[in-house]
Amino acid sequence: MLSRRYFLRSSAIAVAGFGAAPSWLLNAAAQGQGRRKILISIFQRGAADGLNIVVPYFEKAYYDLRPGIAVPAPGKTNGAIDLDGRFGLHPSLQQLKPLWDAGNLAIVEAAGSPDPTRSHFDAQDYMESGTPGRTTADGWLNRALLFREAGSSPVRAIAMGAQLPRTLRGKHAAVAINNLEQFQVRNSNAAGILESMYAATSDAALKNSGKETFEAVKIIESLNRSQMGGSLAAFSRDMGDRMADIVMVTMSEFGRTAKEDGNAGTDHGHGNLMMVLGGPVRGGKIYGRWPGLQPDQLYEQRDLAVTTDFRDVLGELIRAHYGQNNTAAFPGHEASPPLGLL
Repeated sequence: MLSRRYFLRSSAIAVAGFGAAPSWLLNAAAQGQGRRKILISIFQRGAADGLNIVVPYFEKAYYDLRPGIAVPAPGKTNGAIDLDGRFGLHPSLQQLKPLWDAGNLAIVEAAGSPDPTRSHFDAQDYMESGTPGRTTADGWLNRALLFREAGSSPVRAIAMGAQLPRTLRGKHAAVAINNLEQFQVRNSNAAGILESMYAATSDAALKNSGKETFEAVKIIESLNRSQMGGSLAAFSRDMGDRMADIVMVTMSEFGRTAKEDGNAGTDHGHGNLMMVLGGPVRGGKIYGRWPGLQPDQLYEQRDLAVTTDFRDVLGELIRAHYGQNNTAAFPGHEASPPLGLL
């Protein structure tokens, strides 16, 4: 199988995912000439707990609010990995530290959507549409795609998943690929055949049971392969000097409550963080205004407040990296001054 490095060296498309590509995809991608810019959007569905991903260990209130689940300060057992004397990475994200040190990783704190919903479905829908508070038929990334030139690749926009996410739906052509290594029919295995049989059955209960089983298997397999930090670090290593043309951004529909709940967990929150990784990134820095975790600083006295609109981060990447007008991607949004991420 051809390597993922070869795939991106040959491509003129926006790629979201890892793995080797089928031959037809490589042939189509190879139609583009030169080193074009690639923008990768990674959506962490389910509301990632940003306060434990990048730990505000300088905040006493963080430890007061989370006596059971707070990540210890740097230097302590299982402590955070210090970034700038105030914030630290969760210890499981150790592989991201070299990218931070090299200036290729930036973190935008207190980022998120201004919409107050705590519904996963609605929040994801609004973020993918790029229009908080309302849903549109197309997504922000599709609207950000440049108009297709004659002879350009028909697969310049790719989503990893069983179906095209709202982010990439719209008038510009895009394709969804569930598994790059098994995309060709001749590579189907027994599991793929069984999954197809379950999907085709007329027995609704059996069909749903089969679907849930195979979805669970896929989730477990993905967890076994790596955690987030390892995946991003491996991708960056594999790309080598091609990272000079690649920018990745992570986001989640909302964060988690600042205070842990009675089950030593957290509930649906508001503010979160975004990571920006790539060669053009002005990394090694925390961006965004930190609002604080005192009761009068919290959103609705329970969550990290949003001080940077997610559209401002994505819009800056679209404009500065992808070379497109960001107003098309986020209609009606009046952008704030650039953060200077790139």
